[in-house]
Amino acid sequence: MRQGKTLIELAKEVTRIQESAVDFRLPTKALSMDSAGSIRFEDPRIGAHSYKPNNWSETQLASHLEIPKNYYTKLREENPALLSDNVNHGFKRASQDNEKSGRLIRVLDGKIRGYLSTSYKIMDGHDILNAILPSLKKYEFQVCSSEITERKLYLKTTSPRITGEVKVNDPVQYGVMVSTSDVGAGQLSIEPFINRLACSNGMVMSTTFKKAHLGRNNFSGYIEQIMSDKTRDLNSAAFFATIRDYLENTMRPELFQQQIELMKSAAARDITNTDIEKVIEVSMRAVGQSGENLKKSLLHSLASGNEGAGLTQWGLANSFTAAAKNPDLDYDKATELERAGGLILELNSTQWSRIAG
Repeated sequence: MRQGKTLIELAKEVTRIQESAVDFRLPTKALSMDSAGSIRFEDPRIGAHSYKPNNWSETQLASHLEIPKNYYTKLREENPALLSDNVNHGFKRASQDNEKSGRLIRVLDGKIRGYLSTSYKIMDGHDILNAILPSLKKYEFQVCSSEITERKLYLKTTSPRITGEVKVNDPVQYGVMVSTSDVGAGQLSIEPFINRLACSNGMVMSTTFKKAHLGRNNFSGYIEQIMSDKTRDLNSAAFFATIRDYLENTMRPELFQQQIELMKSAAARDITNTDIEKVIEVSMRAVGQSGENLKKSLLHSLASGNEGAGLTQWGLANSFTAAAKNPDLDYDKATELERAGGLILELNSTQWSRIAG
């Protein structure tokens, strides 16, 4: 698996974000884009502000204003003035559609990191970490990989006490992955995580808990900078207690037994289709993946035997998780491939027969 940050490095970064980030709620009609591609707004109480969107918030902005993302990117690179015209027209149209429509603008290091609905519930990585770390310590789960990207925070943990063998000399270690997003790129999720010790492949299994960042829309219709004490809900204590309950439930050894039985069954399920390229193509479609480079990587891994996993469903799943270790991939994509490995194990018999022959 990709190593990412240590827990100390992650904690330092989320603390920095917590202390440095700025949030604004404001009506859409107050927004404009200048010819340099910066989003501008001003108010007598907070002054004038101008920030460029990062890649993720550009995607959100284009979606909200119904501008195709590829067209948005092309204009940004080739005709910024025309992009400004398109975006300002979109702001005007959105305001006319709903006079009180508003946006939550999340800013970090001088850039817009999130462009969100005003009903978005602020539930940041700093708060999630503070809620779950005591449970990880209590049950002796160790952080094996973590990262914070432009879109998400990931914390992957394993327990040295909860292990088993898929087959002889093929041990795996049980763990839990917690992921969340400060910027609307995904729900808060708590998922079983498997570390295959023979090759350190990480695999994400089916989600046991998801929570969307949705709250009451208390937008006033005016520009306001959100102070830290206003981001907390009166029900936060109960909410974080619920997160800990789900996390501790996912840590149970009984849940690992369900997962390892699934892996054992997959290890005994051979791929009889001799057209291995077709096997890879169908499996990629089944888990929503594409790309020639990934296809080549999967073919190589499956042909190599994947550290004894063989030409089986278990071997195919490990082809995806081995591809996740490619250093050229970003952490988001690597985790997506670790999840794809889990999805291969969870295919139903009809789906598997289409792949295996």
